[in-house]
Amino acid sequence: MTAVKIALPVQMKKKEEQKKTNNDMSRDEIGTYGLIAAFSLASFSSLVVLPVALGDVFELIGLGVSAYFVYSLVVKDDDLGLSKTLDEVESQTGLDVRELTNSTVGLVKDTVSTVSSNTKKTSYPKKSETPKPVVAAAPVESEEPKEDDEE
Repeated sequence: MTAVKIALPVQMKKKEEQKKTNNDMSRDEIGTYGLIAAFSLASFSSLVVLPVALGDVFELIGLGVSAYFVYSLVVKDDDLGLSKTLDEVESQTGLDVRELTNSTVGLVKDTVSTVSSNTKKTSYPKKSETPKPVVAAAPVESEEPKEDDEE
């Protein structure tokens, strides 16, 4: 028996040709386009999405660290080795950081009190009511009859 070929309608041939042309990309091209899409998505998310999301995350981290330090300092009465570090700095450099901090805070307090006492508190007079605008009167035409020039 011989195989008989049946002629395909024109529309079916066109669809088969379109399928062949759409699938002509190699694996390298598909990988390249995939990487381009991945990098564009990553750059978009880093510019738009991540700053908003990371801002909230960093705020929560900051709150947690601050809470830990307050808990450590108040409840456990531990300064997390800060006094030991300050003692090491003083022994190595001869600089008393505690005294420097206290004197700086004192200078700032003195400066703020001096500036606040020297500022004059002036009160400005209240604005008076705005006068009502004067409406200009419309010119009134005289009712005298006009005289005709007689010559």
